[in-house]
Amino acid sequence: MVRTDSTTLDDELAEPAAATPSRTGLARVLDNRLFLVAAAVVIIATAAITAASLALNDGHLAYTLDDSAIHLSIVRQFVHHGTWGVTTGRYESASSSPGWDLLLSAFTFALPFAWNALPLILNLVAGLWLLWLFIDNQDFVDGTRPDRLMLLFLVLVPVFVLYIPALALVGMEHTLHAALVVQALVLFQRLIDRGATSTRALMPFYVVMFLGTLVRYESAFVAVGCVVALAAAHFGLGQRRFDTRTTVRIGAGTLIASGLPILAIGIVNKAYGEGFFPNSIVAKSTLRTGWSKVVPSPAHMANTLQSDPLVLVLGLIALAYVIGAAYGGRNHNAGIALVYVVTVTIHVAYAQFGGRLPYARYQQYLVIAGAFVAFRIGGELLSGRRRSAAIVFGLVAILILSNLRIQLTEDAPAATQNTYRQRYQLGKFFAKYYDGRPIATGELGYVTLFHNGPVVDFFGLGDHEVLTELNKTKGKNAGDPSSLSKSFLSSLIKRRHVVAIGIYSATLYNNIPSDWLLTGQWQLHGKNVTAFDRTIQFFAPSKALSDQLNANLKRFNPTLPAGMTSLDRDQLLAQYARTLRRFGVGGASSSGSSSGRSTTTGDTTSTTG
Repeated sequence: MVRTDSTTLDDELAEPAAATPSRTGLARVLDNRLFLVAAAVVIIATAAITAASLALNDGHLAYTLDDSAIHLSIVRQFVHHGTWGVTTGRYESASSSPGWDLLLSAFTFALPFAWNALPLILNLVAGLWLLWLFIDNQDFVDGTRPDRLMLLFLVLVPVFVLYIPALALVGMEHTLHAALVVQALVLFQRLIDRGATSTRALMPFYVVMFLGTLVRYESAFVAVGCVVALAAAHFGLGQRRFDTRTTVRIGAGTLIASGLPILAIGIVNKAYGEGFFPNSIVAKSTLRTGWSKVVPSPAHMANTLQSDPLVLVLGLIALAYVIGAAYGGRNHNAGIALVYVVTVTIHVAYAQFGGRLPYARYQQYLVIAGAFVAFRIGGELLSGRRRSAAIVFGLVAILILSNLRIQLTEDAPAATQNTYRQRYQLGKFFAKYYDGRPIATGELGYVTLFHNGPVVDFFGLGDHEVLTELNKTKGKNAGDPSSLSKSFLSSLIKRRHVVAIGIYSATLYNNIPSDWLLTGQWQLHGKNVTAFDRTIQFFAPSKALSDQLNANLKRFNPTLPAGMTSLDRDQLLAQYARTLRRFGVGGASSSGSSSGRSTTTGDTTSTTG
């Protein structure tokens, strides 16, 4: 449990060992029955989801999102070729989580046979660490003598609030990031409780802040929140008032520790001729528009918050507590509550939330940190029947506010199946027939993981030239691949000597250059959870390359898994002819042609060769 006395850590370190030392380490973990039950639930739920996924995917381990394979691709290039990027010999700042990639690289080097399972395994380990931090550092529920109501509460929280099993199948850094954020909150609370001011006592907190930002840049928002909370404590909010010099020193140390990874990575990026921030951060935040939107839009912030009611409710709980503490109410957790309020505010102003397609992962650290703060506040303010009533209310709130996460946890096997049927197969196709040759796609993950050779990325995550062009685009689709001009796309493909293009039909919409020839198409059937679109289309930039692409697709299409149908060039031409006859335009030749022909298939306008 958290210490609440005013003993400094420096004094505590100088004290002799107690005559009857408390149980620590493994014995302490084994004493906490609540953790053991919750950990068992997490492991069983993760195993069940993974087993269902393997059954749906012919025994292949695929993750819910293609993005996880971007990290695996970077790891493969780094471990085997010494390249930081997604293609051999070409530096590309394609990841916003270098710490996660470095961790995966270390384990991949040591355990090369387990490379594909490592994201799942490390996520589960990080999830158990997060669960221990969550349970051991609050007294809202008693871990040694839990009643049935508390057990039910802590069974639901790890799966649908902490979201550990589903995040494990996302295969990315978000669970580890959340654990580091909660660890930072724990250490920050101890810092305030104990008044620890020596460099030795502060070093664990600084190290966690450094690692947090190295794993994910949003940890810098937490650092800013800590500085604001330190300043507030100096002026009387909370239990302890640090003197001005100490407040400035700790605040500066916090910002330096958190900012060092950003500065170091930015310097390396600039040295390689790229932007200061990683491509994905520029593409997915307000940085895409430069510094013209330093002052955030209140309407944008309100809309973002409302998109995830769980973050909104947790933020309001923390804000109400901070206001109450400022007006003389209980204030033991005022510091971390203020940290959370500031973090949420900065995130909704400059970052984004993720809904169903991004698998609600961008704001998940806010959900987890907010739940931790709410548990701490509940332990301080509530007791007896009030606490039991709060637990019942919490059970109902979880079922209502966590509806999205409940659905995504249930849909995780189907989401991995979407990935396996489409983007996994796209990577296999390019690897089998175009290895070593330049290709283009909007799905960077499994394509670069399996295929060796240059890749044009229409979203710019692995292609700084495309990202730079996207940042120049204007209008409502600014920054989206559909905003790229046909002339730029045509020139790009020619300059890069691209021989085949595989994209979702919705990636470029109607901006397909007239010299691209639609040669094939894959269609996804069944439940769509994480597929950007049901249709993947294949284009070639010339008649000769279209003939080659058509032949390759005919050979590969019989190997597609169940739930996918394919159309080759002749079938697309026949479909085009039927469309013309339906509208009374006349017939169409079924033979290939070297000229482009504009067709409409469903909602997609494209070009058929």
